[in-house]
Amino acid sequence: MKLAGYFVAVVVLLLANRADALGTDSNLQDRARAVFESVEKKFENVQTLRYKAERVSVTRRQTVTEKWSLSLREPNSIRLDYRTPQERLIVADPVSLWEYAPSVRKAHHTDLASVSGQDRSKLLLGVLARVSIDGIRLGAYQDMVRRATRVLASTNAANAVRVEGQSPRFSVTIDTNRGVLLETEIYDAKDDLKLRTRASDFIEVSPGFRYPQRLEAAYHTTDGLVVSRITLSDIAVNAPLDDNIFRFVPPK
Repeated sequence: MKLAGYFVAVVVLLLANRADALGTDSNLQDRARAVFESVEKKFENVQTLRYKAERVSVTRRQTVTEKWSLSLREPNSIRLDYRTPQERLIVADPVSLWEYAPSVRKAHHTDLASVSGQDRSKLLLGVLARVSIDGIRLGAYQDMVRRATRVLASTNAANAVRVEGQSPRFSVTIDTNRGVLLETEIYDAKDDLKLRTRASDFIEVSPGFRYPQRLEAAYHTTDGLVVSRITLSDIAVNAPLDDNIFRFVPPK
């Protein structure tokens, strides 16, 4: 499994023409794909990612603050130091997965070498799902390419292009000069808002690679609206990561 699917990378891809683009369906889809790929393409070149995160999520019942640091290295090496609200350490390399709860000094080990590739991917993706952050990347964007109905210059930000689509409705705004995702609005089949995101305060963490330091996300659950604000710091892409980061020795 490629962990780069979780990484955020950018590539500077200029559009030939940023005016309203209707034209033929194939031309429209080509333009939509070019806009999306301006954010996605450099995922393929990312070998390591490291950052610290704080996420404050507000619901009608409570406010929850989470803090963690994450280090990723291809292939399949993960270190997640989850600090708040409940301290937990998760360390994985291509052959083993450790989960450690310091409060009770309990460690659980999974032998990844003995499970199928599909099950290994599920386990590692499950680890990353705990700290997934909406609004940094598009993910599987091919379906949105097929559903795109308009590609036009955005009035909300300079050098930004907005792709709109239907069935169900979506709107994605991308700065194609910097190759960063700015805003998304995703609706469900009933045309109710499913997810809205906004990214800001971008920094260049490696040549041509910009990463947001602040994100906002709003989404609906069965318990109502959730609004999250995320702050990222100490971001590094393709920086060397020591092997010891991805090793764990359980306490005796």
